[in-house]
Amino acid sequence: MVEDRVNSALTQAGLAPGQKLGTKLSKLENLLKSERAYREAYFEPGLFELTRSWIKRRNKLMHELASMLRPEPDLDAEFAAVAQQGEALARTFATAGRRLKKRRRK
Repeated sequence: MVEDRVNSALTQAGLAPGQKLGTKLSKLENLLKSERAYREAYFEPGLFELTRSWIKRRNKLMHELASMLRPEPDLDAEFAAVAQQGEALARTFATAGRRLKKRRRK
């Protein structure tokens, strides 16, 4: 869900999505670094850092689940927290994508 919303924001900014979520974030972030007004108008401060932190946490949990290092019930609460944070990030990127789309129509 987060990746889909990042793709949408990239598309609305006139950029082609990359291969991995981190690459997609970097593309969007590079555009926004060069255009401060663009960044401030469409993206919350700290969003990219928060998203990268979420990606690392999600990936770590997925690897732990796949390797069975920890019992699955122990991971449930962490997965729930990651899912909730991911939902909030997806909403934030969706809002940014809608704002960008509206800007492009002008």
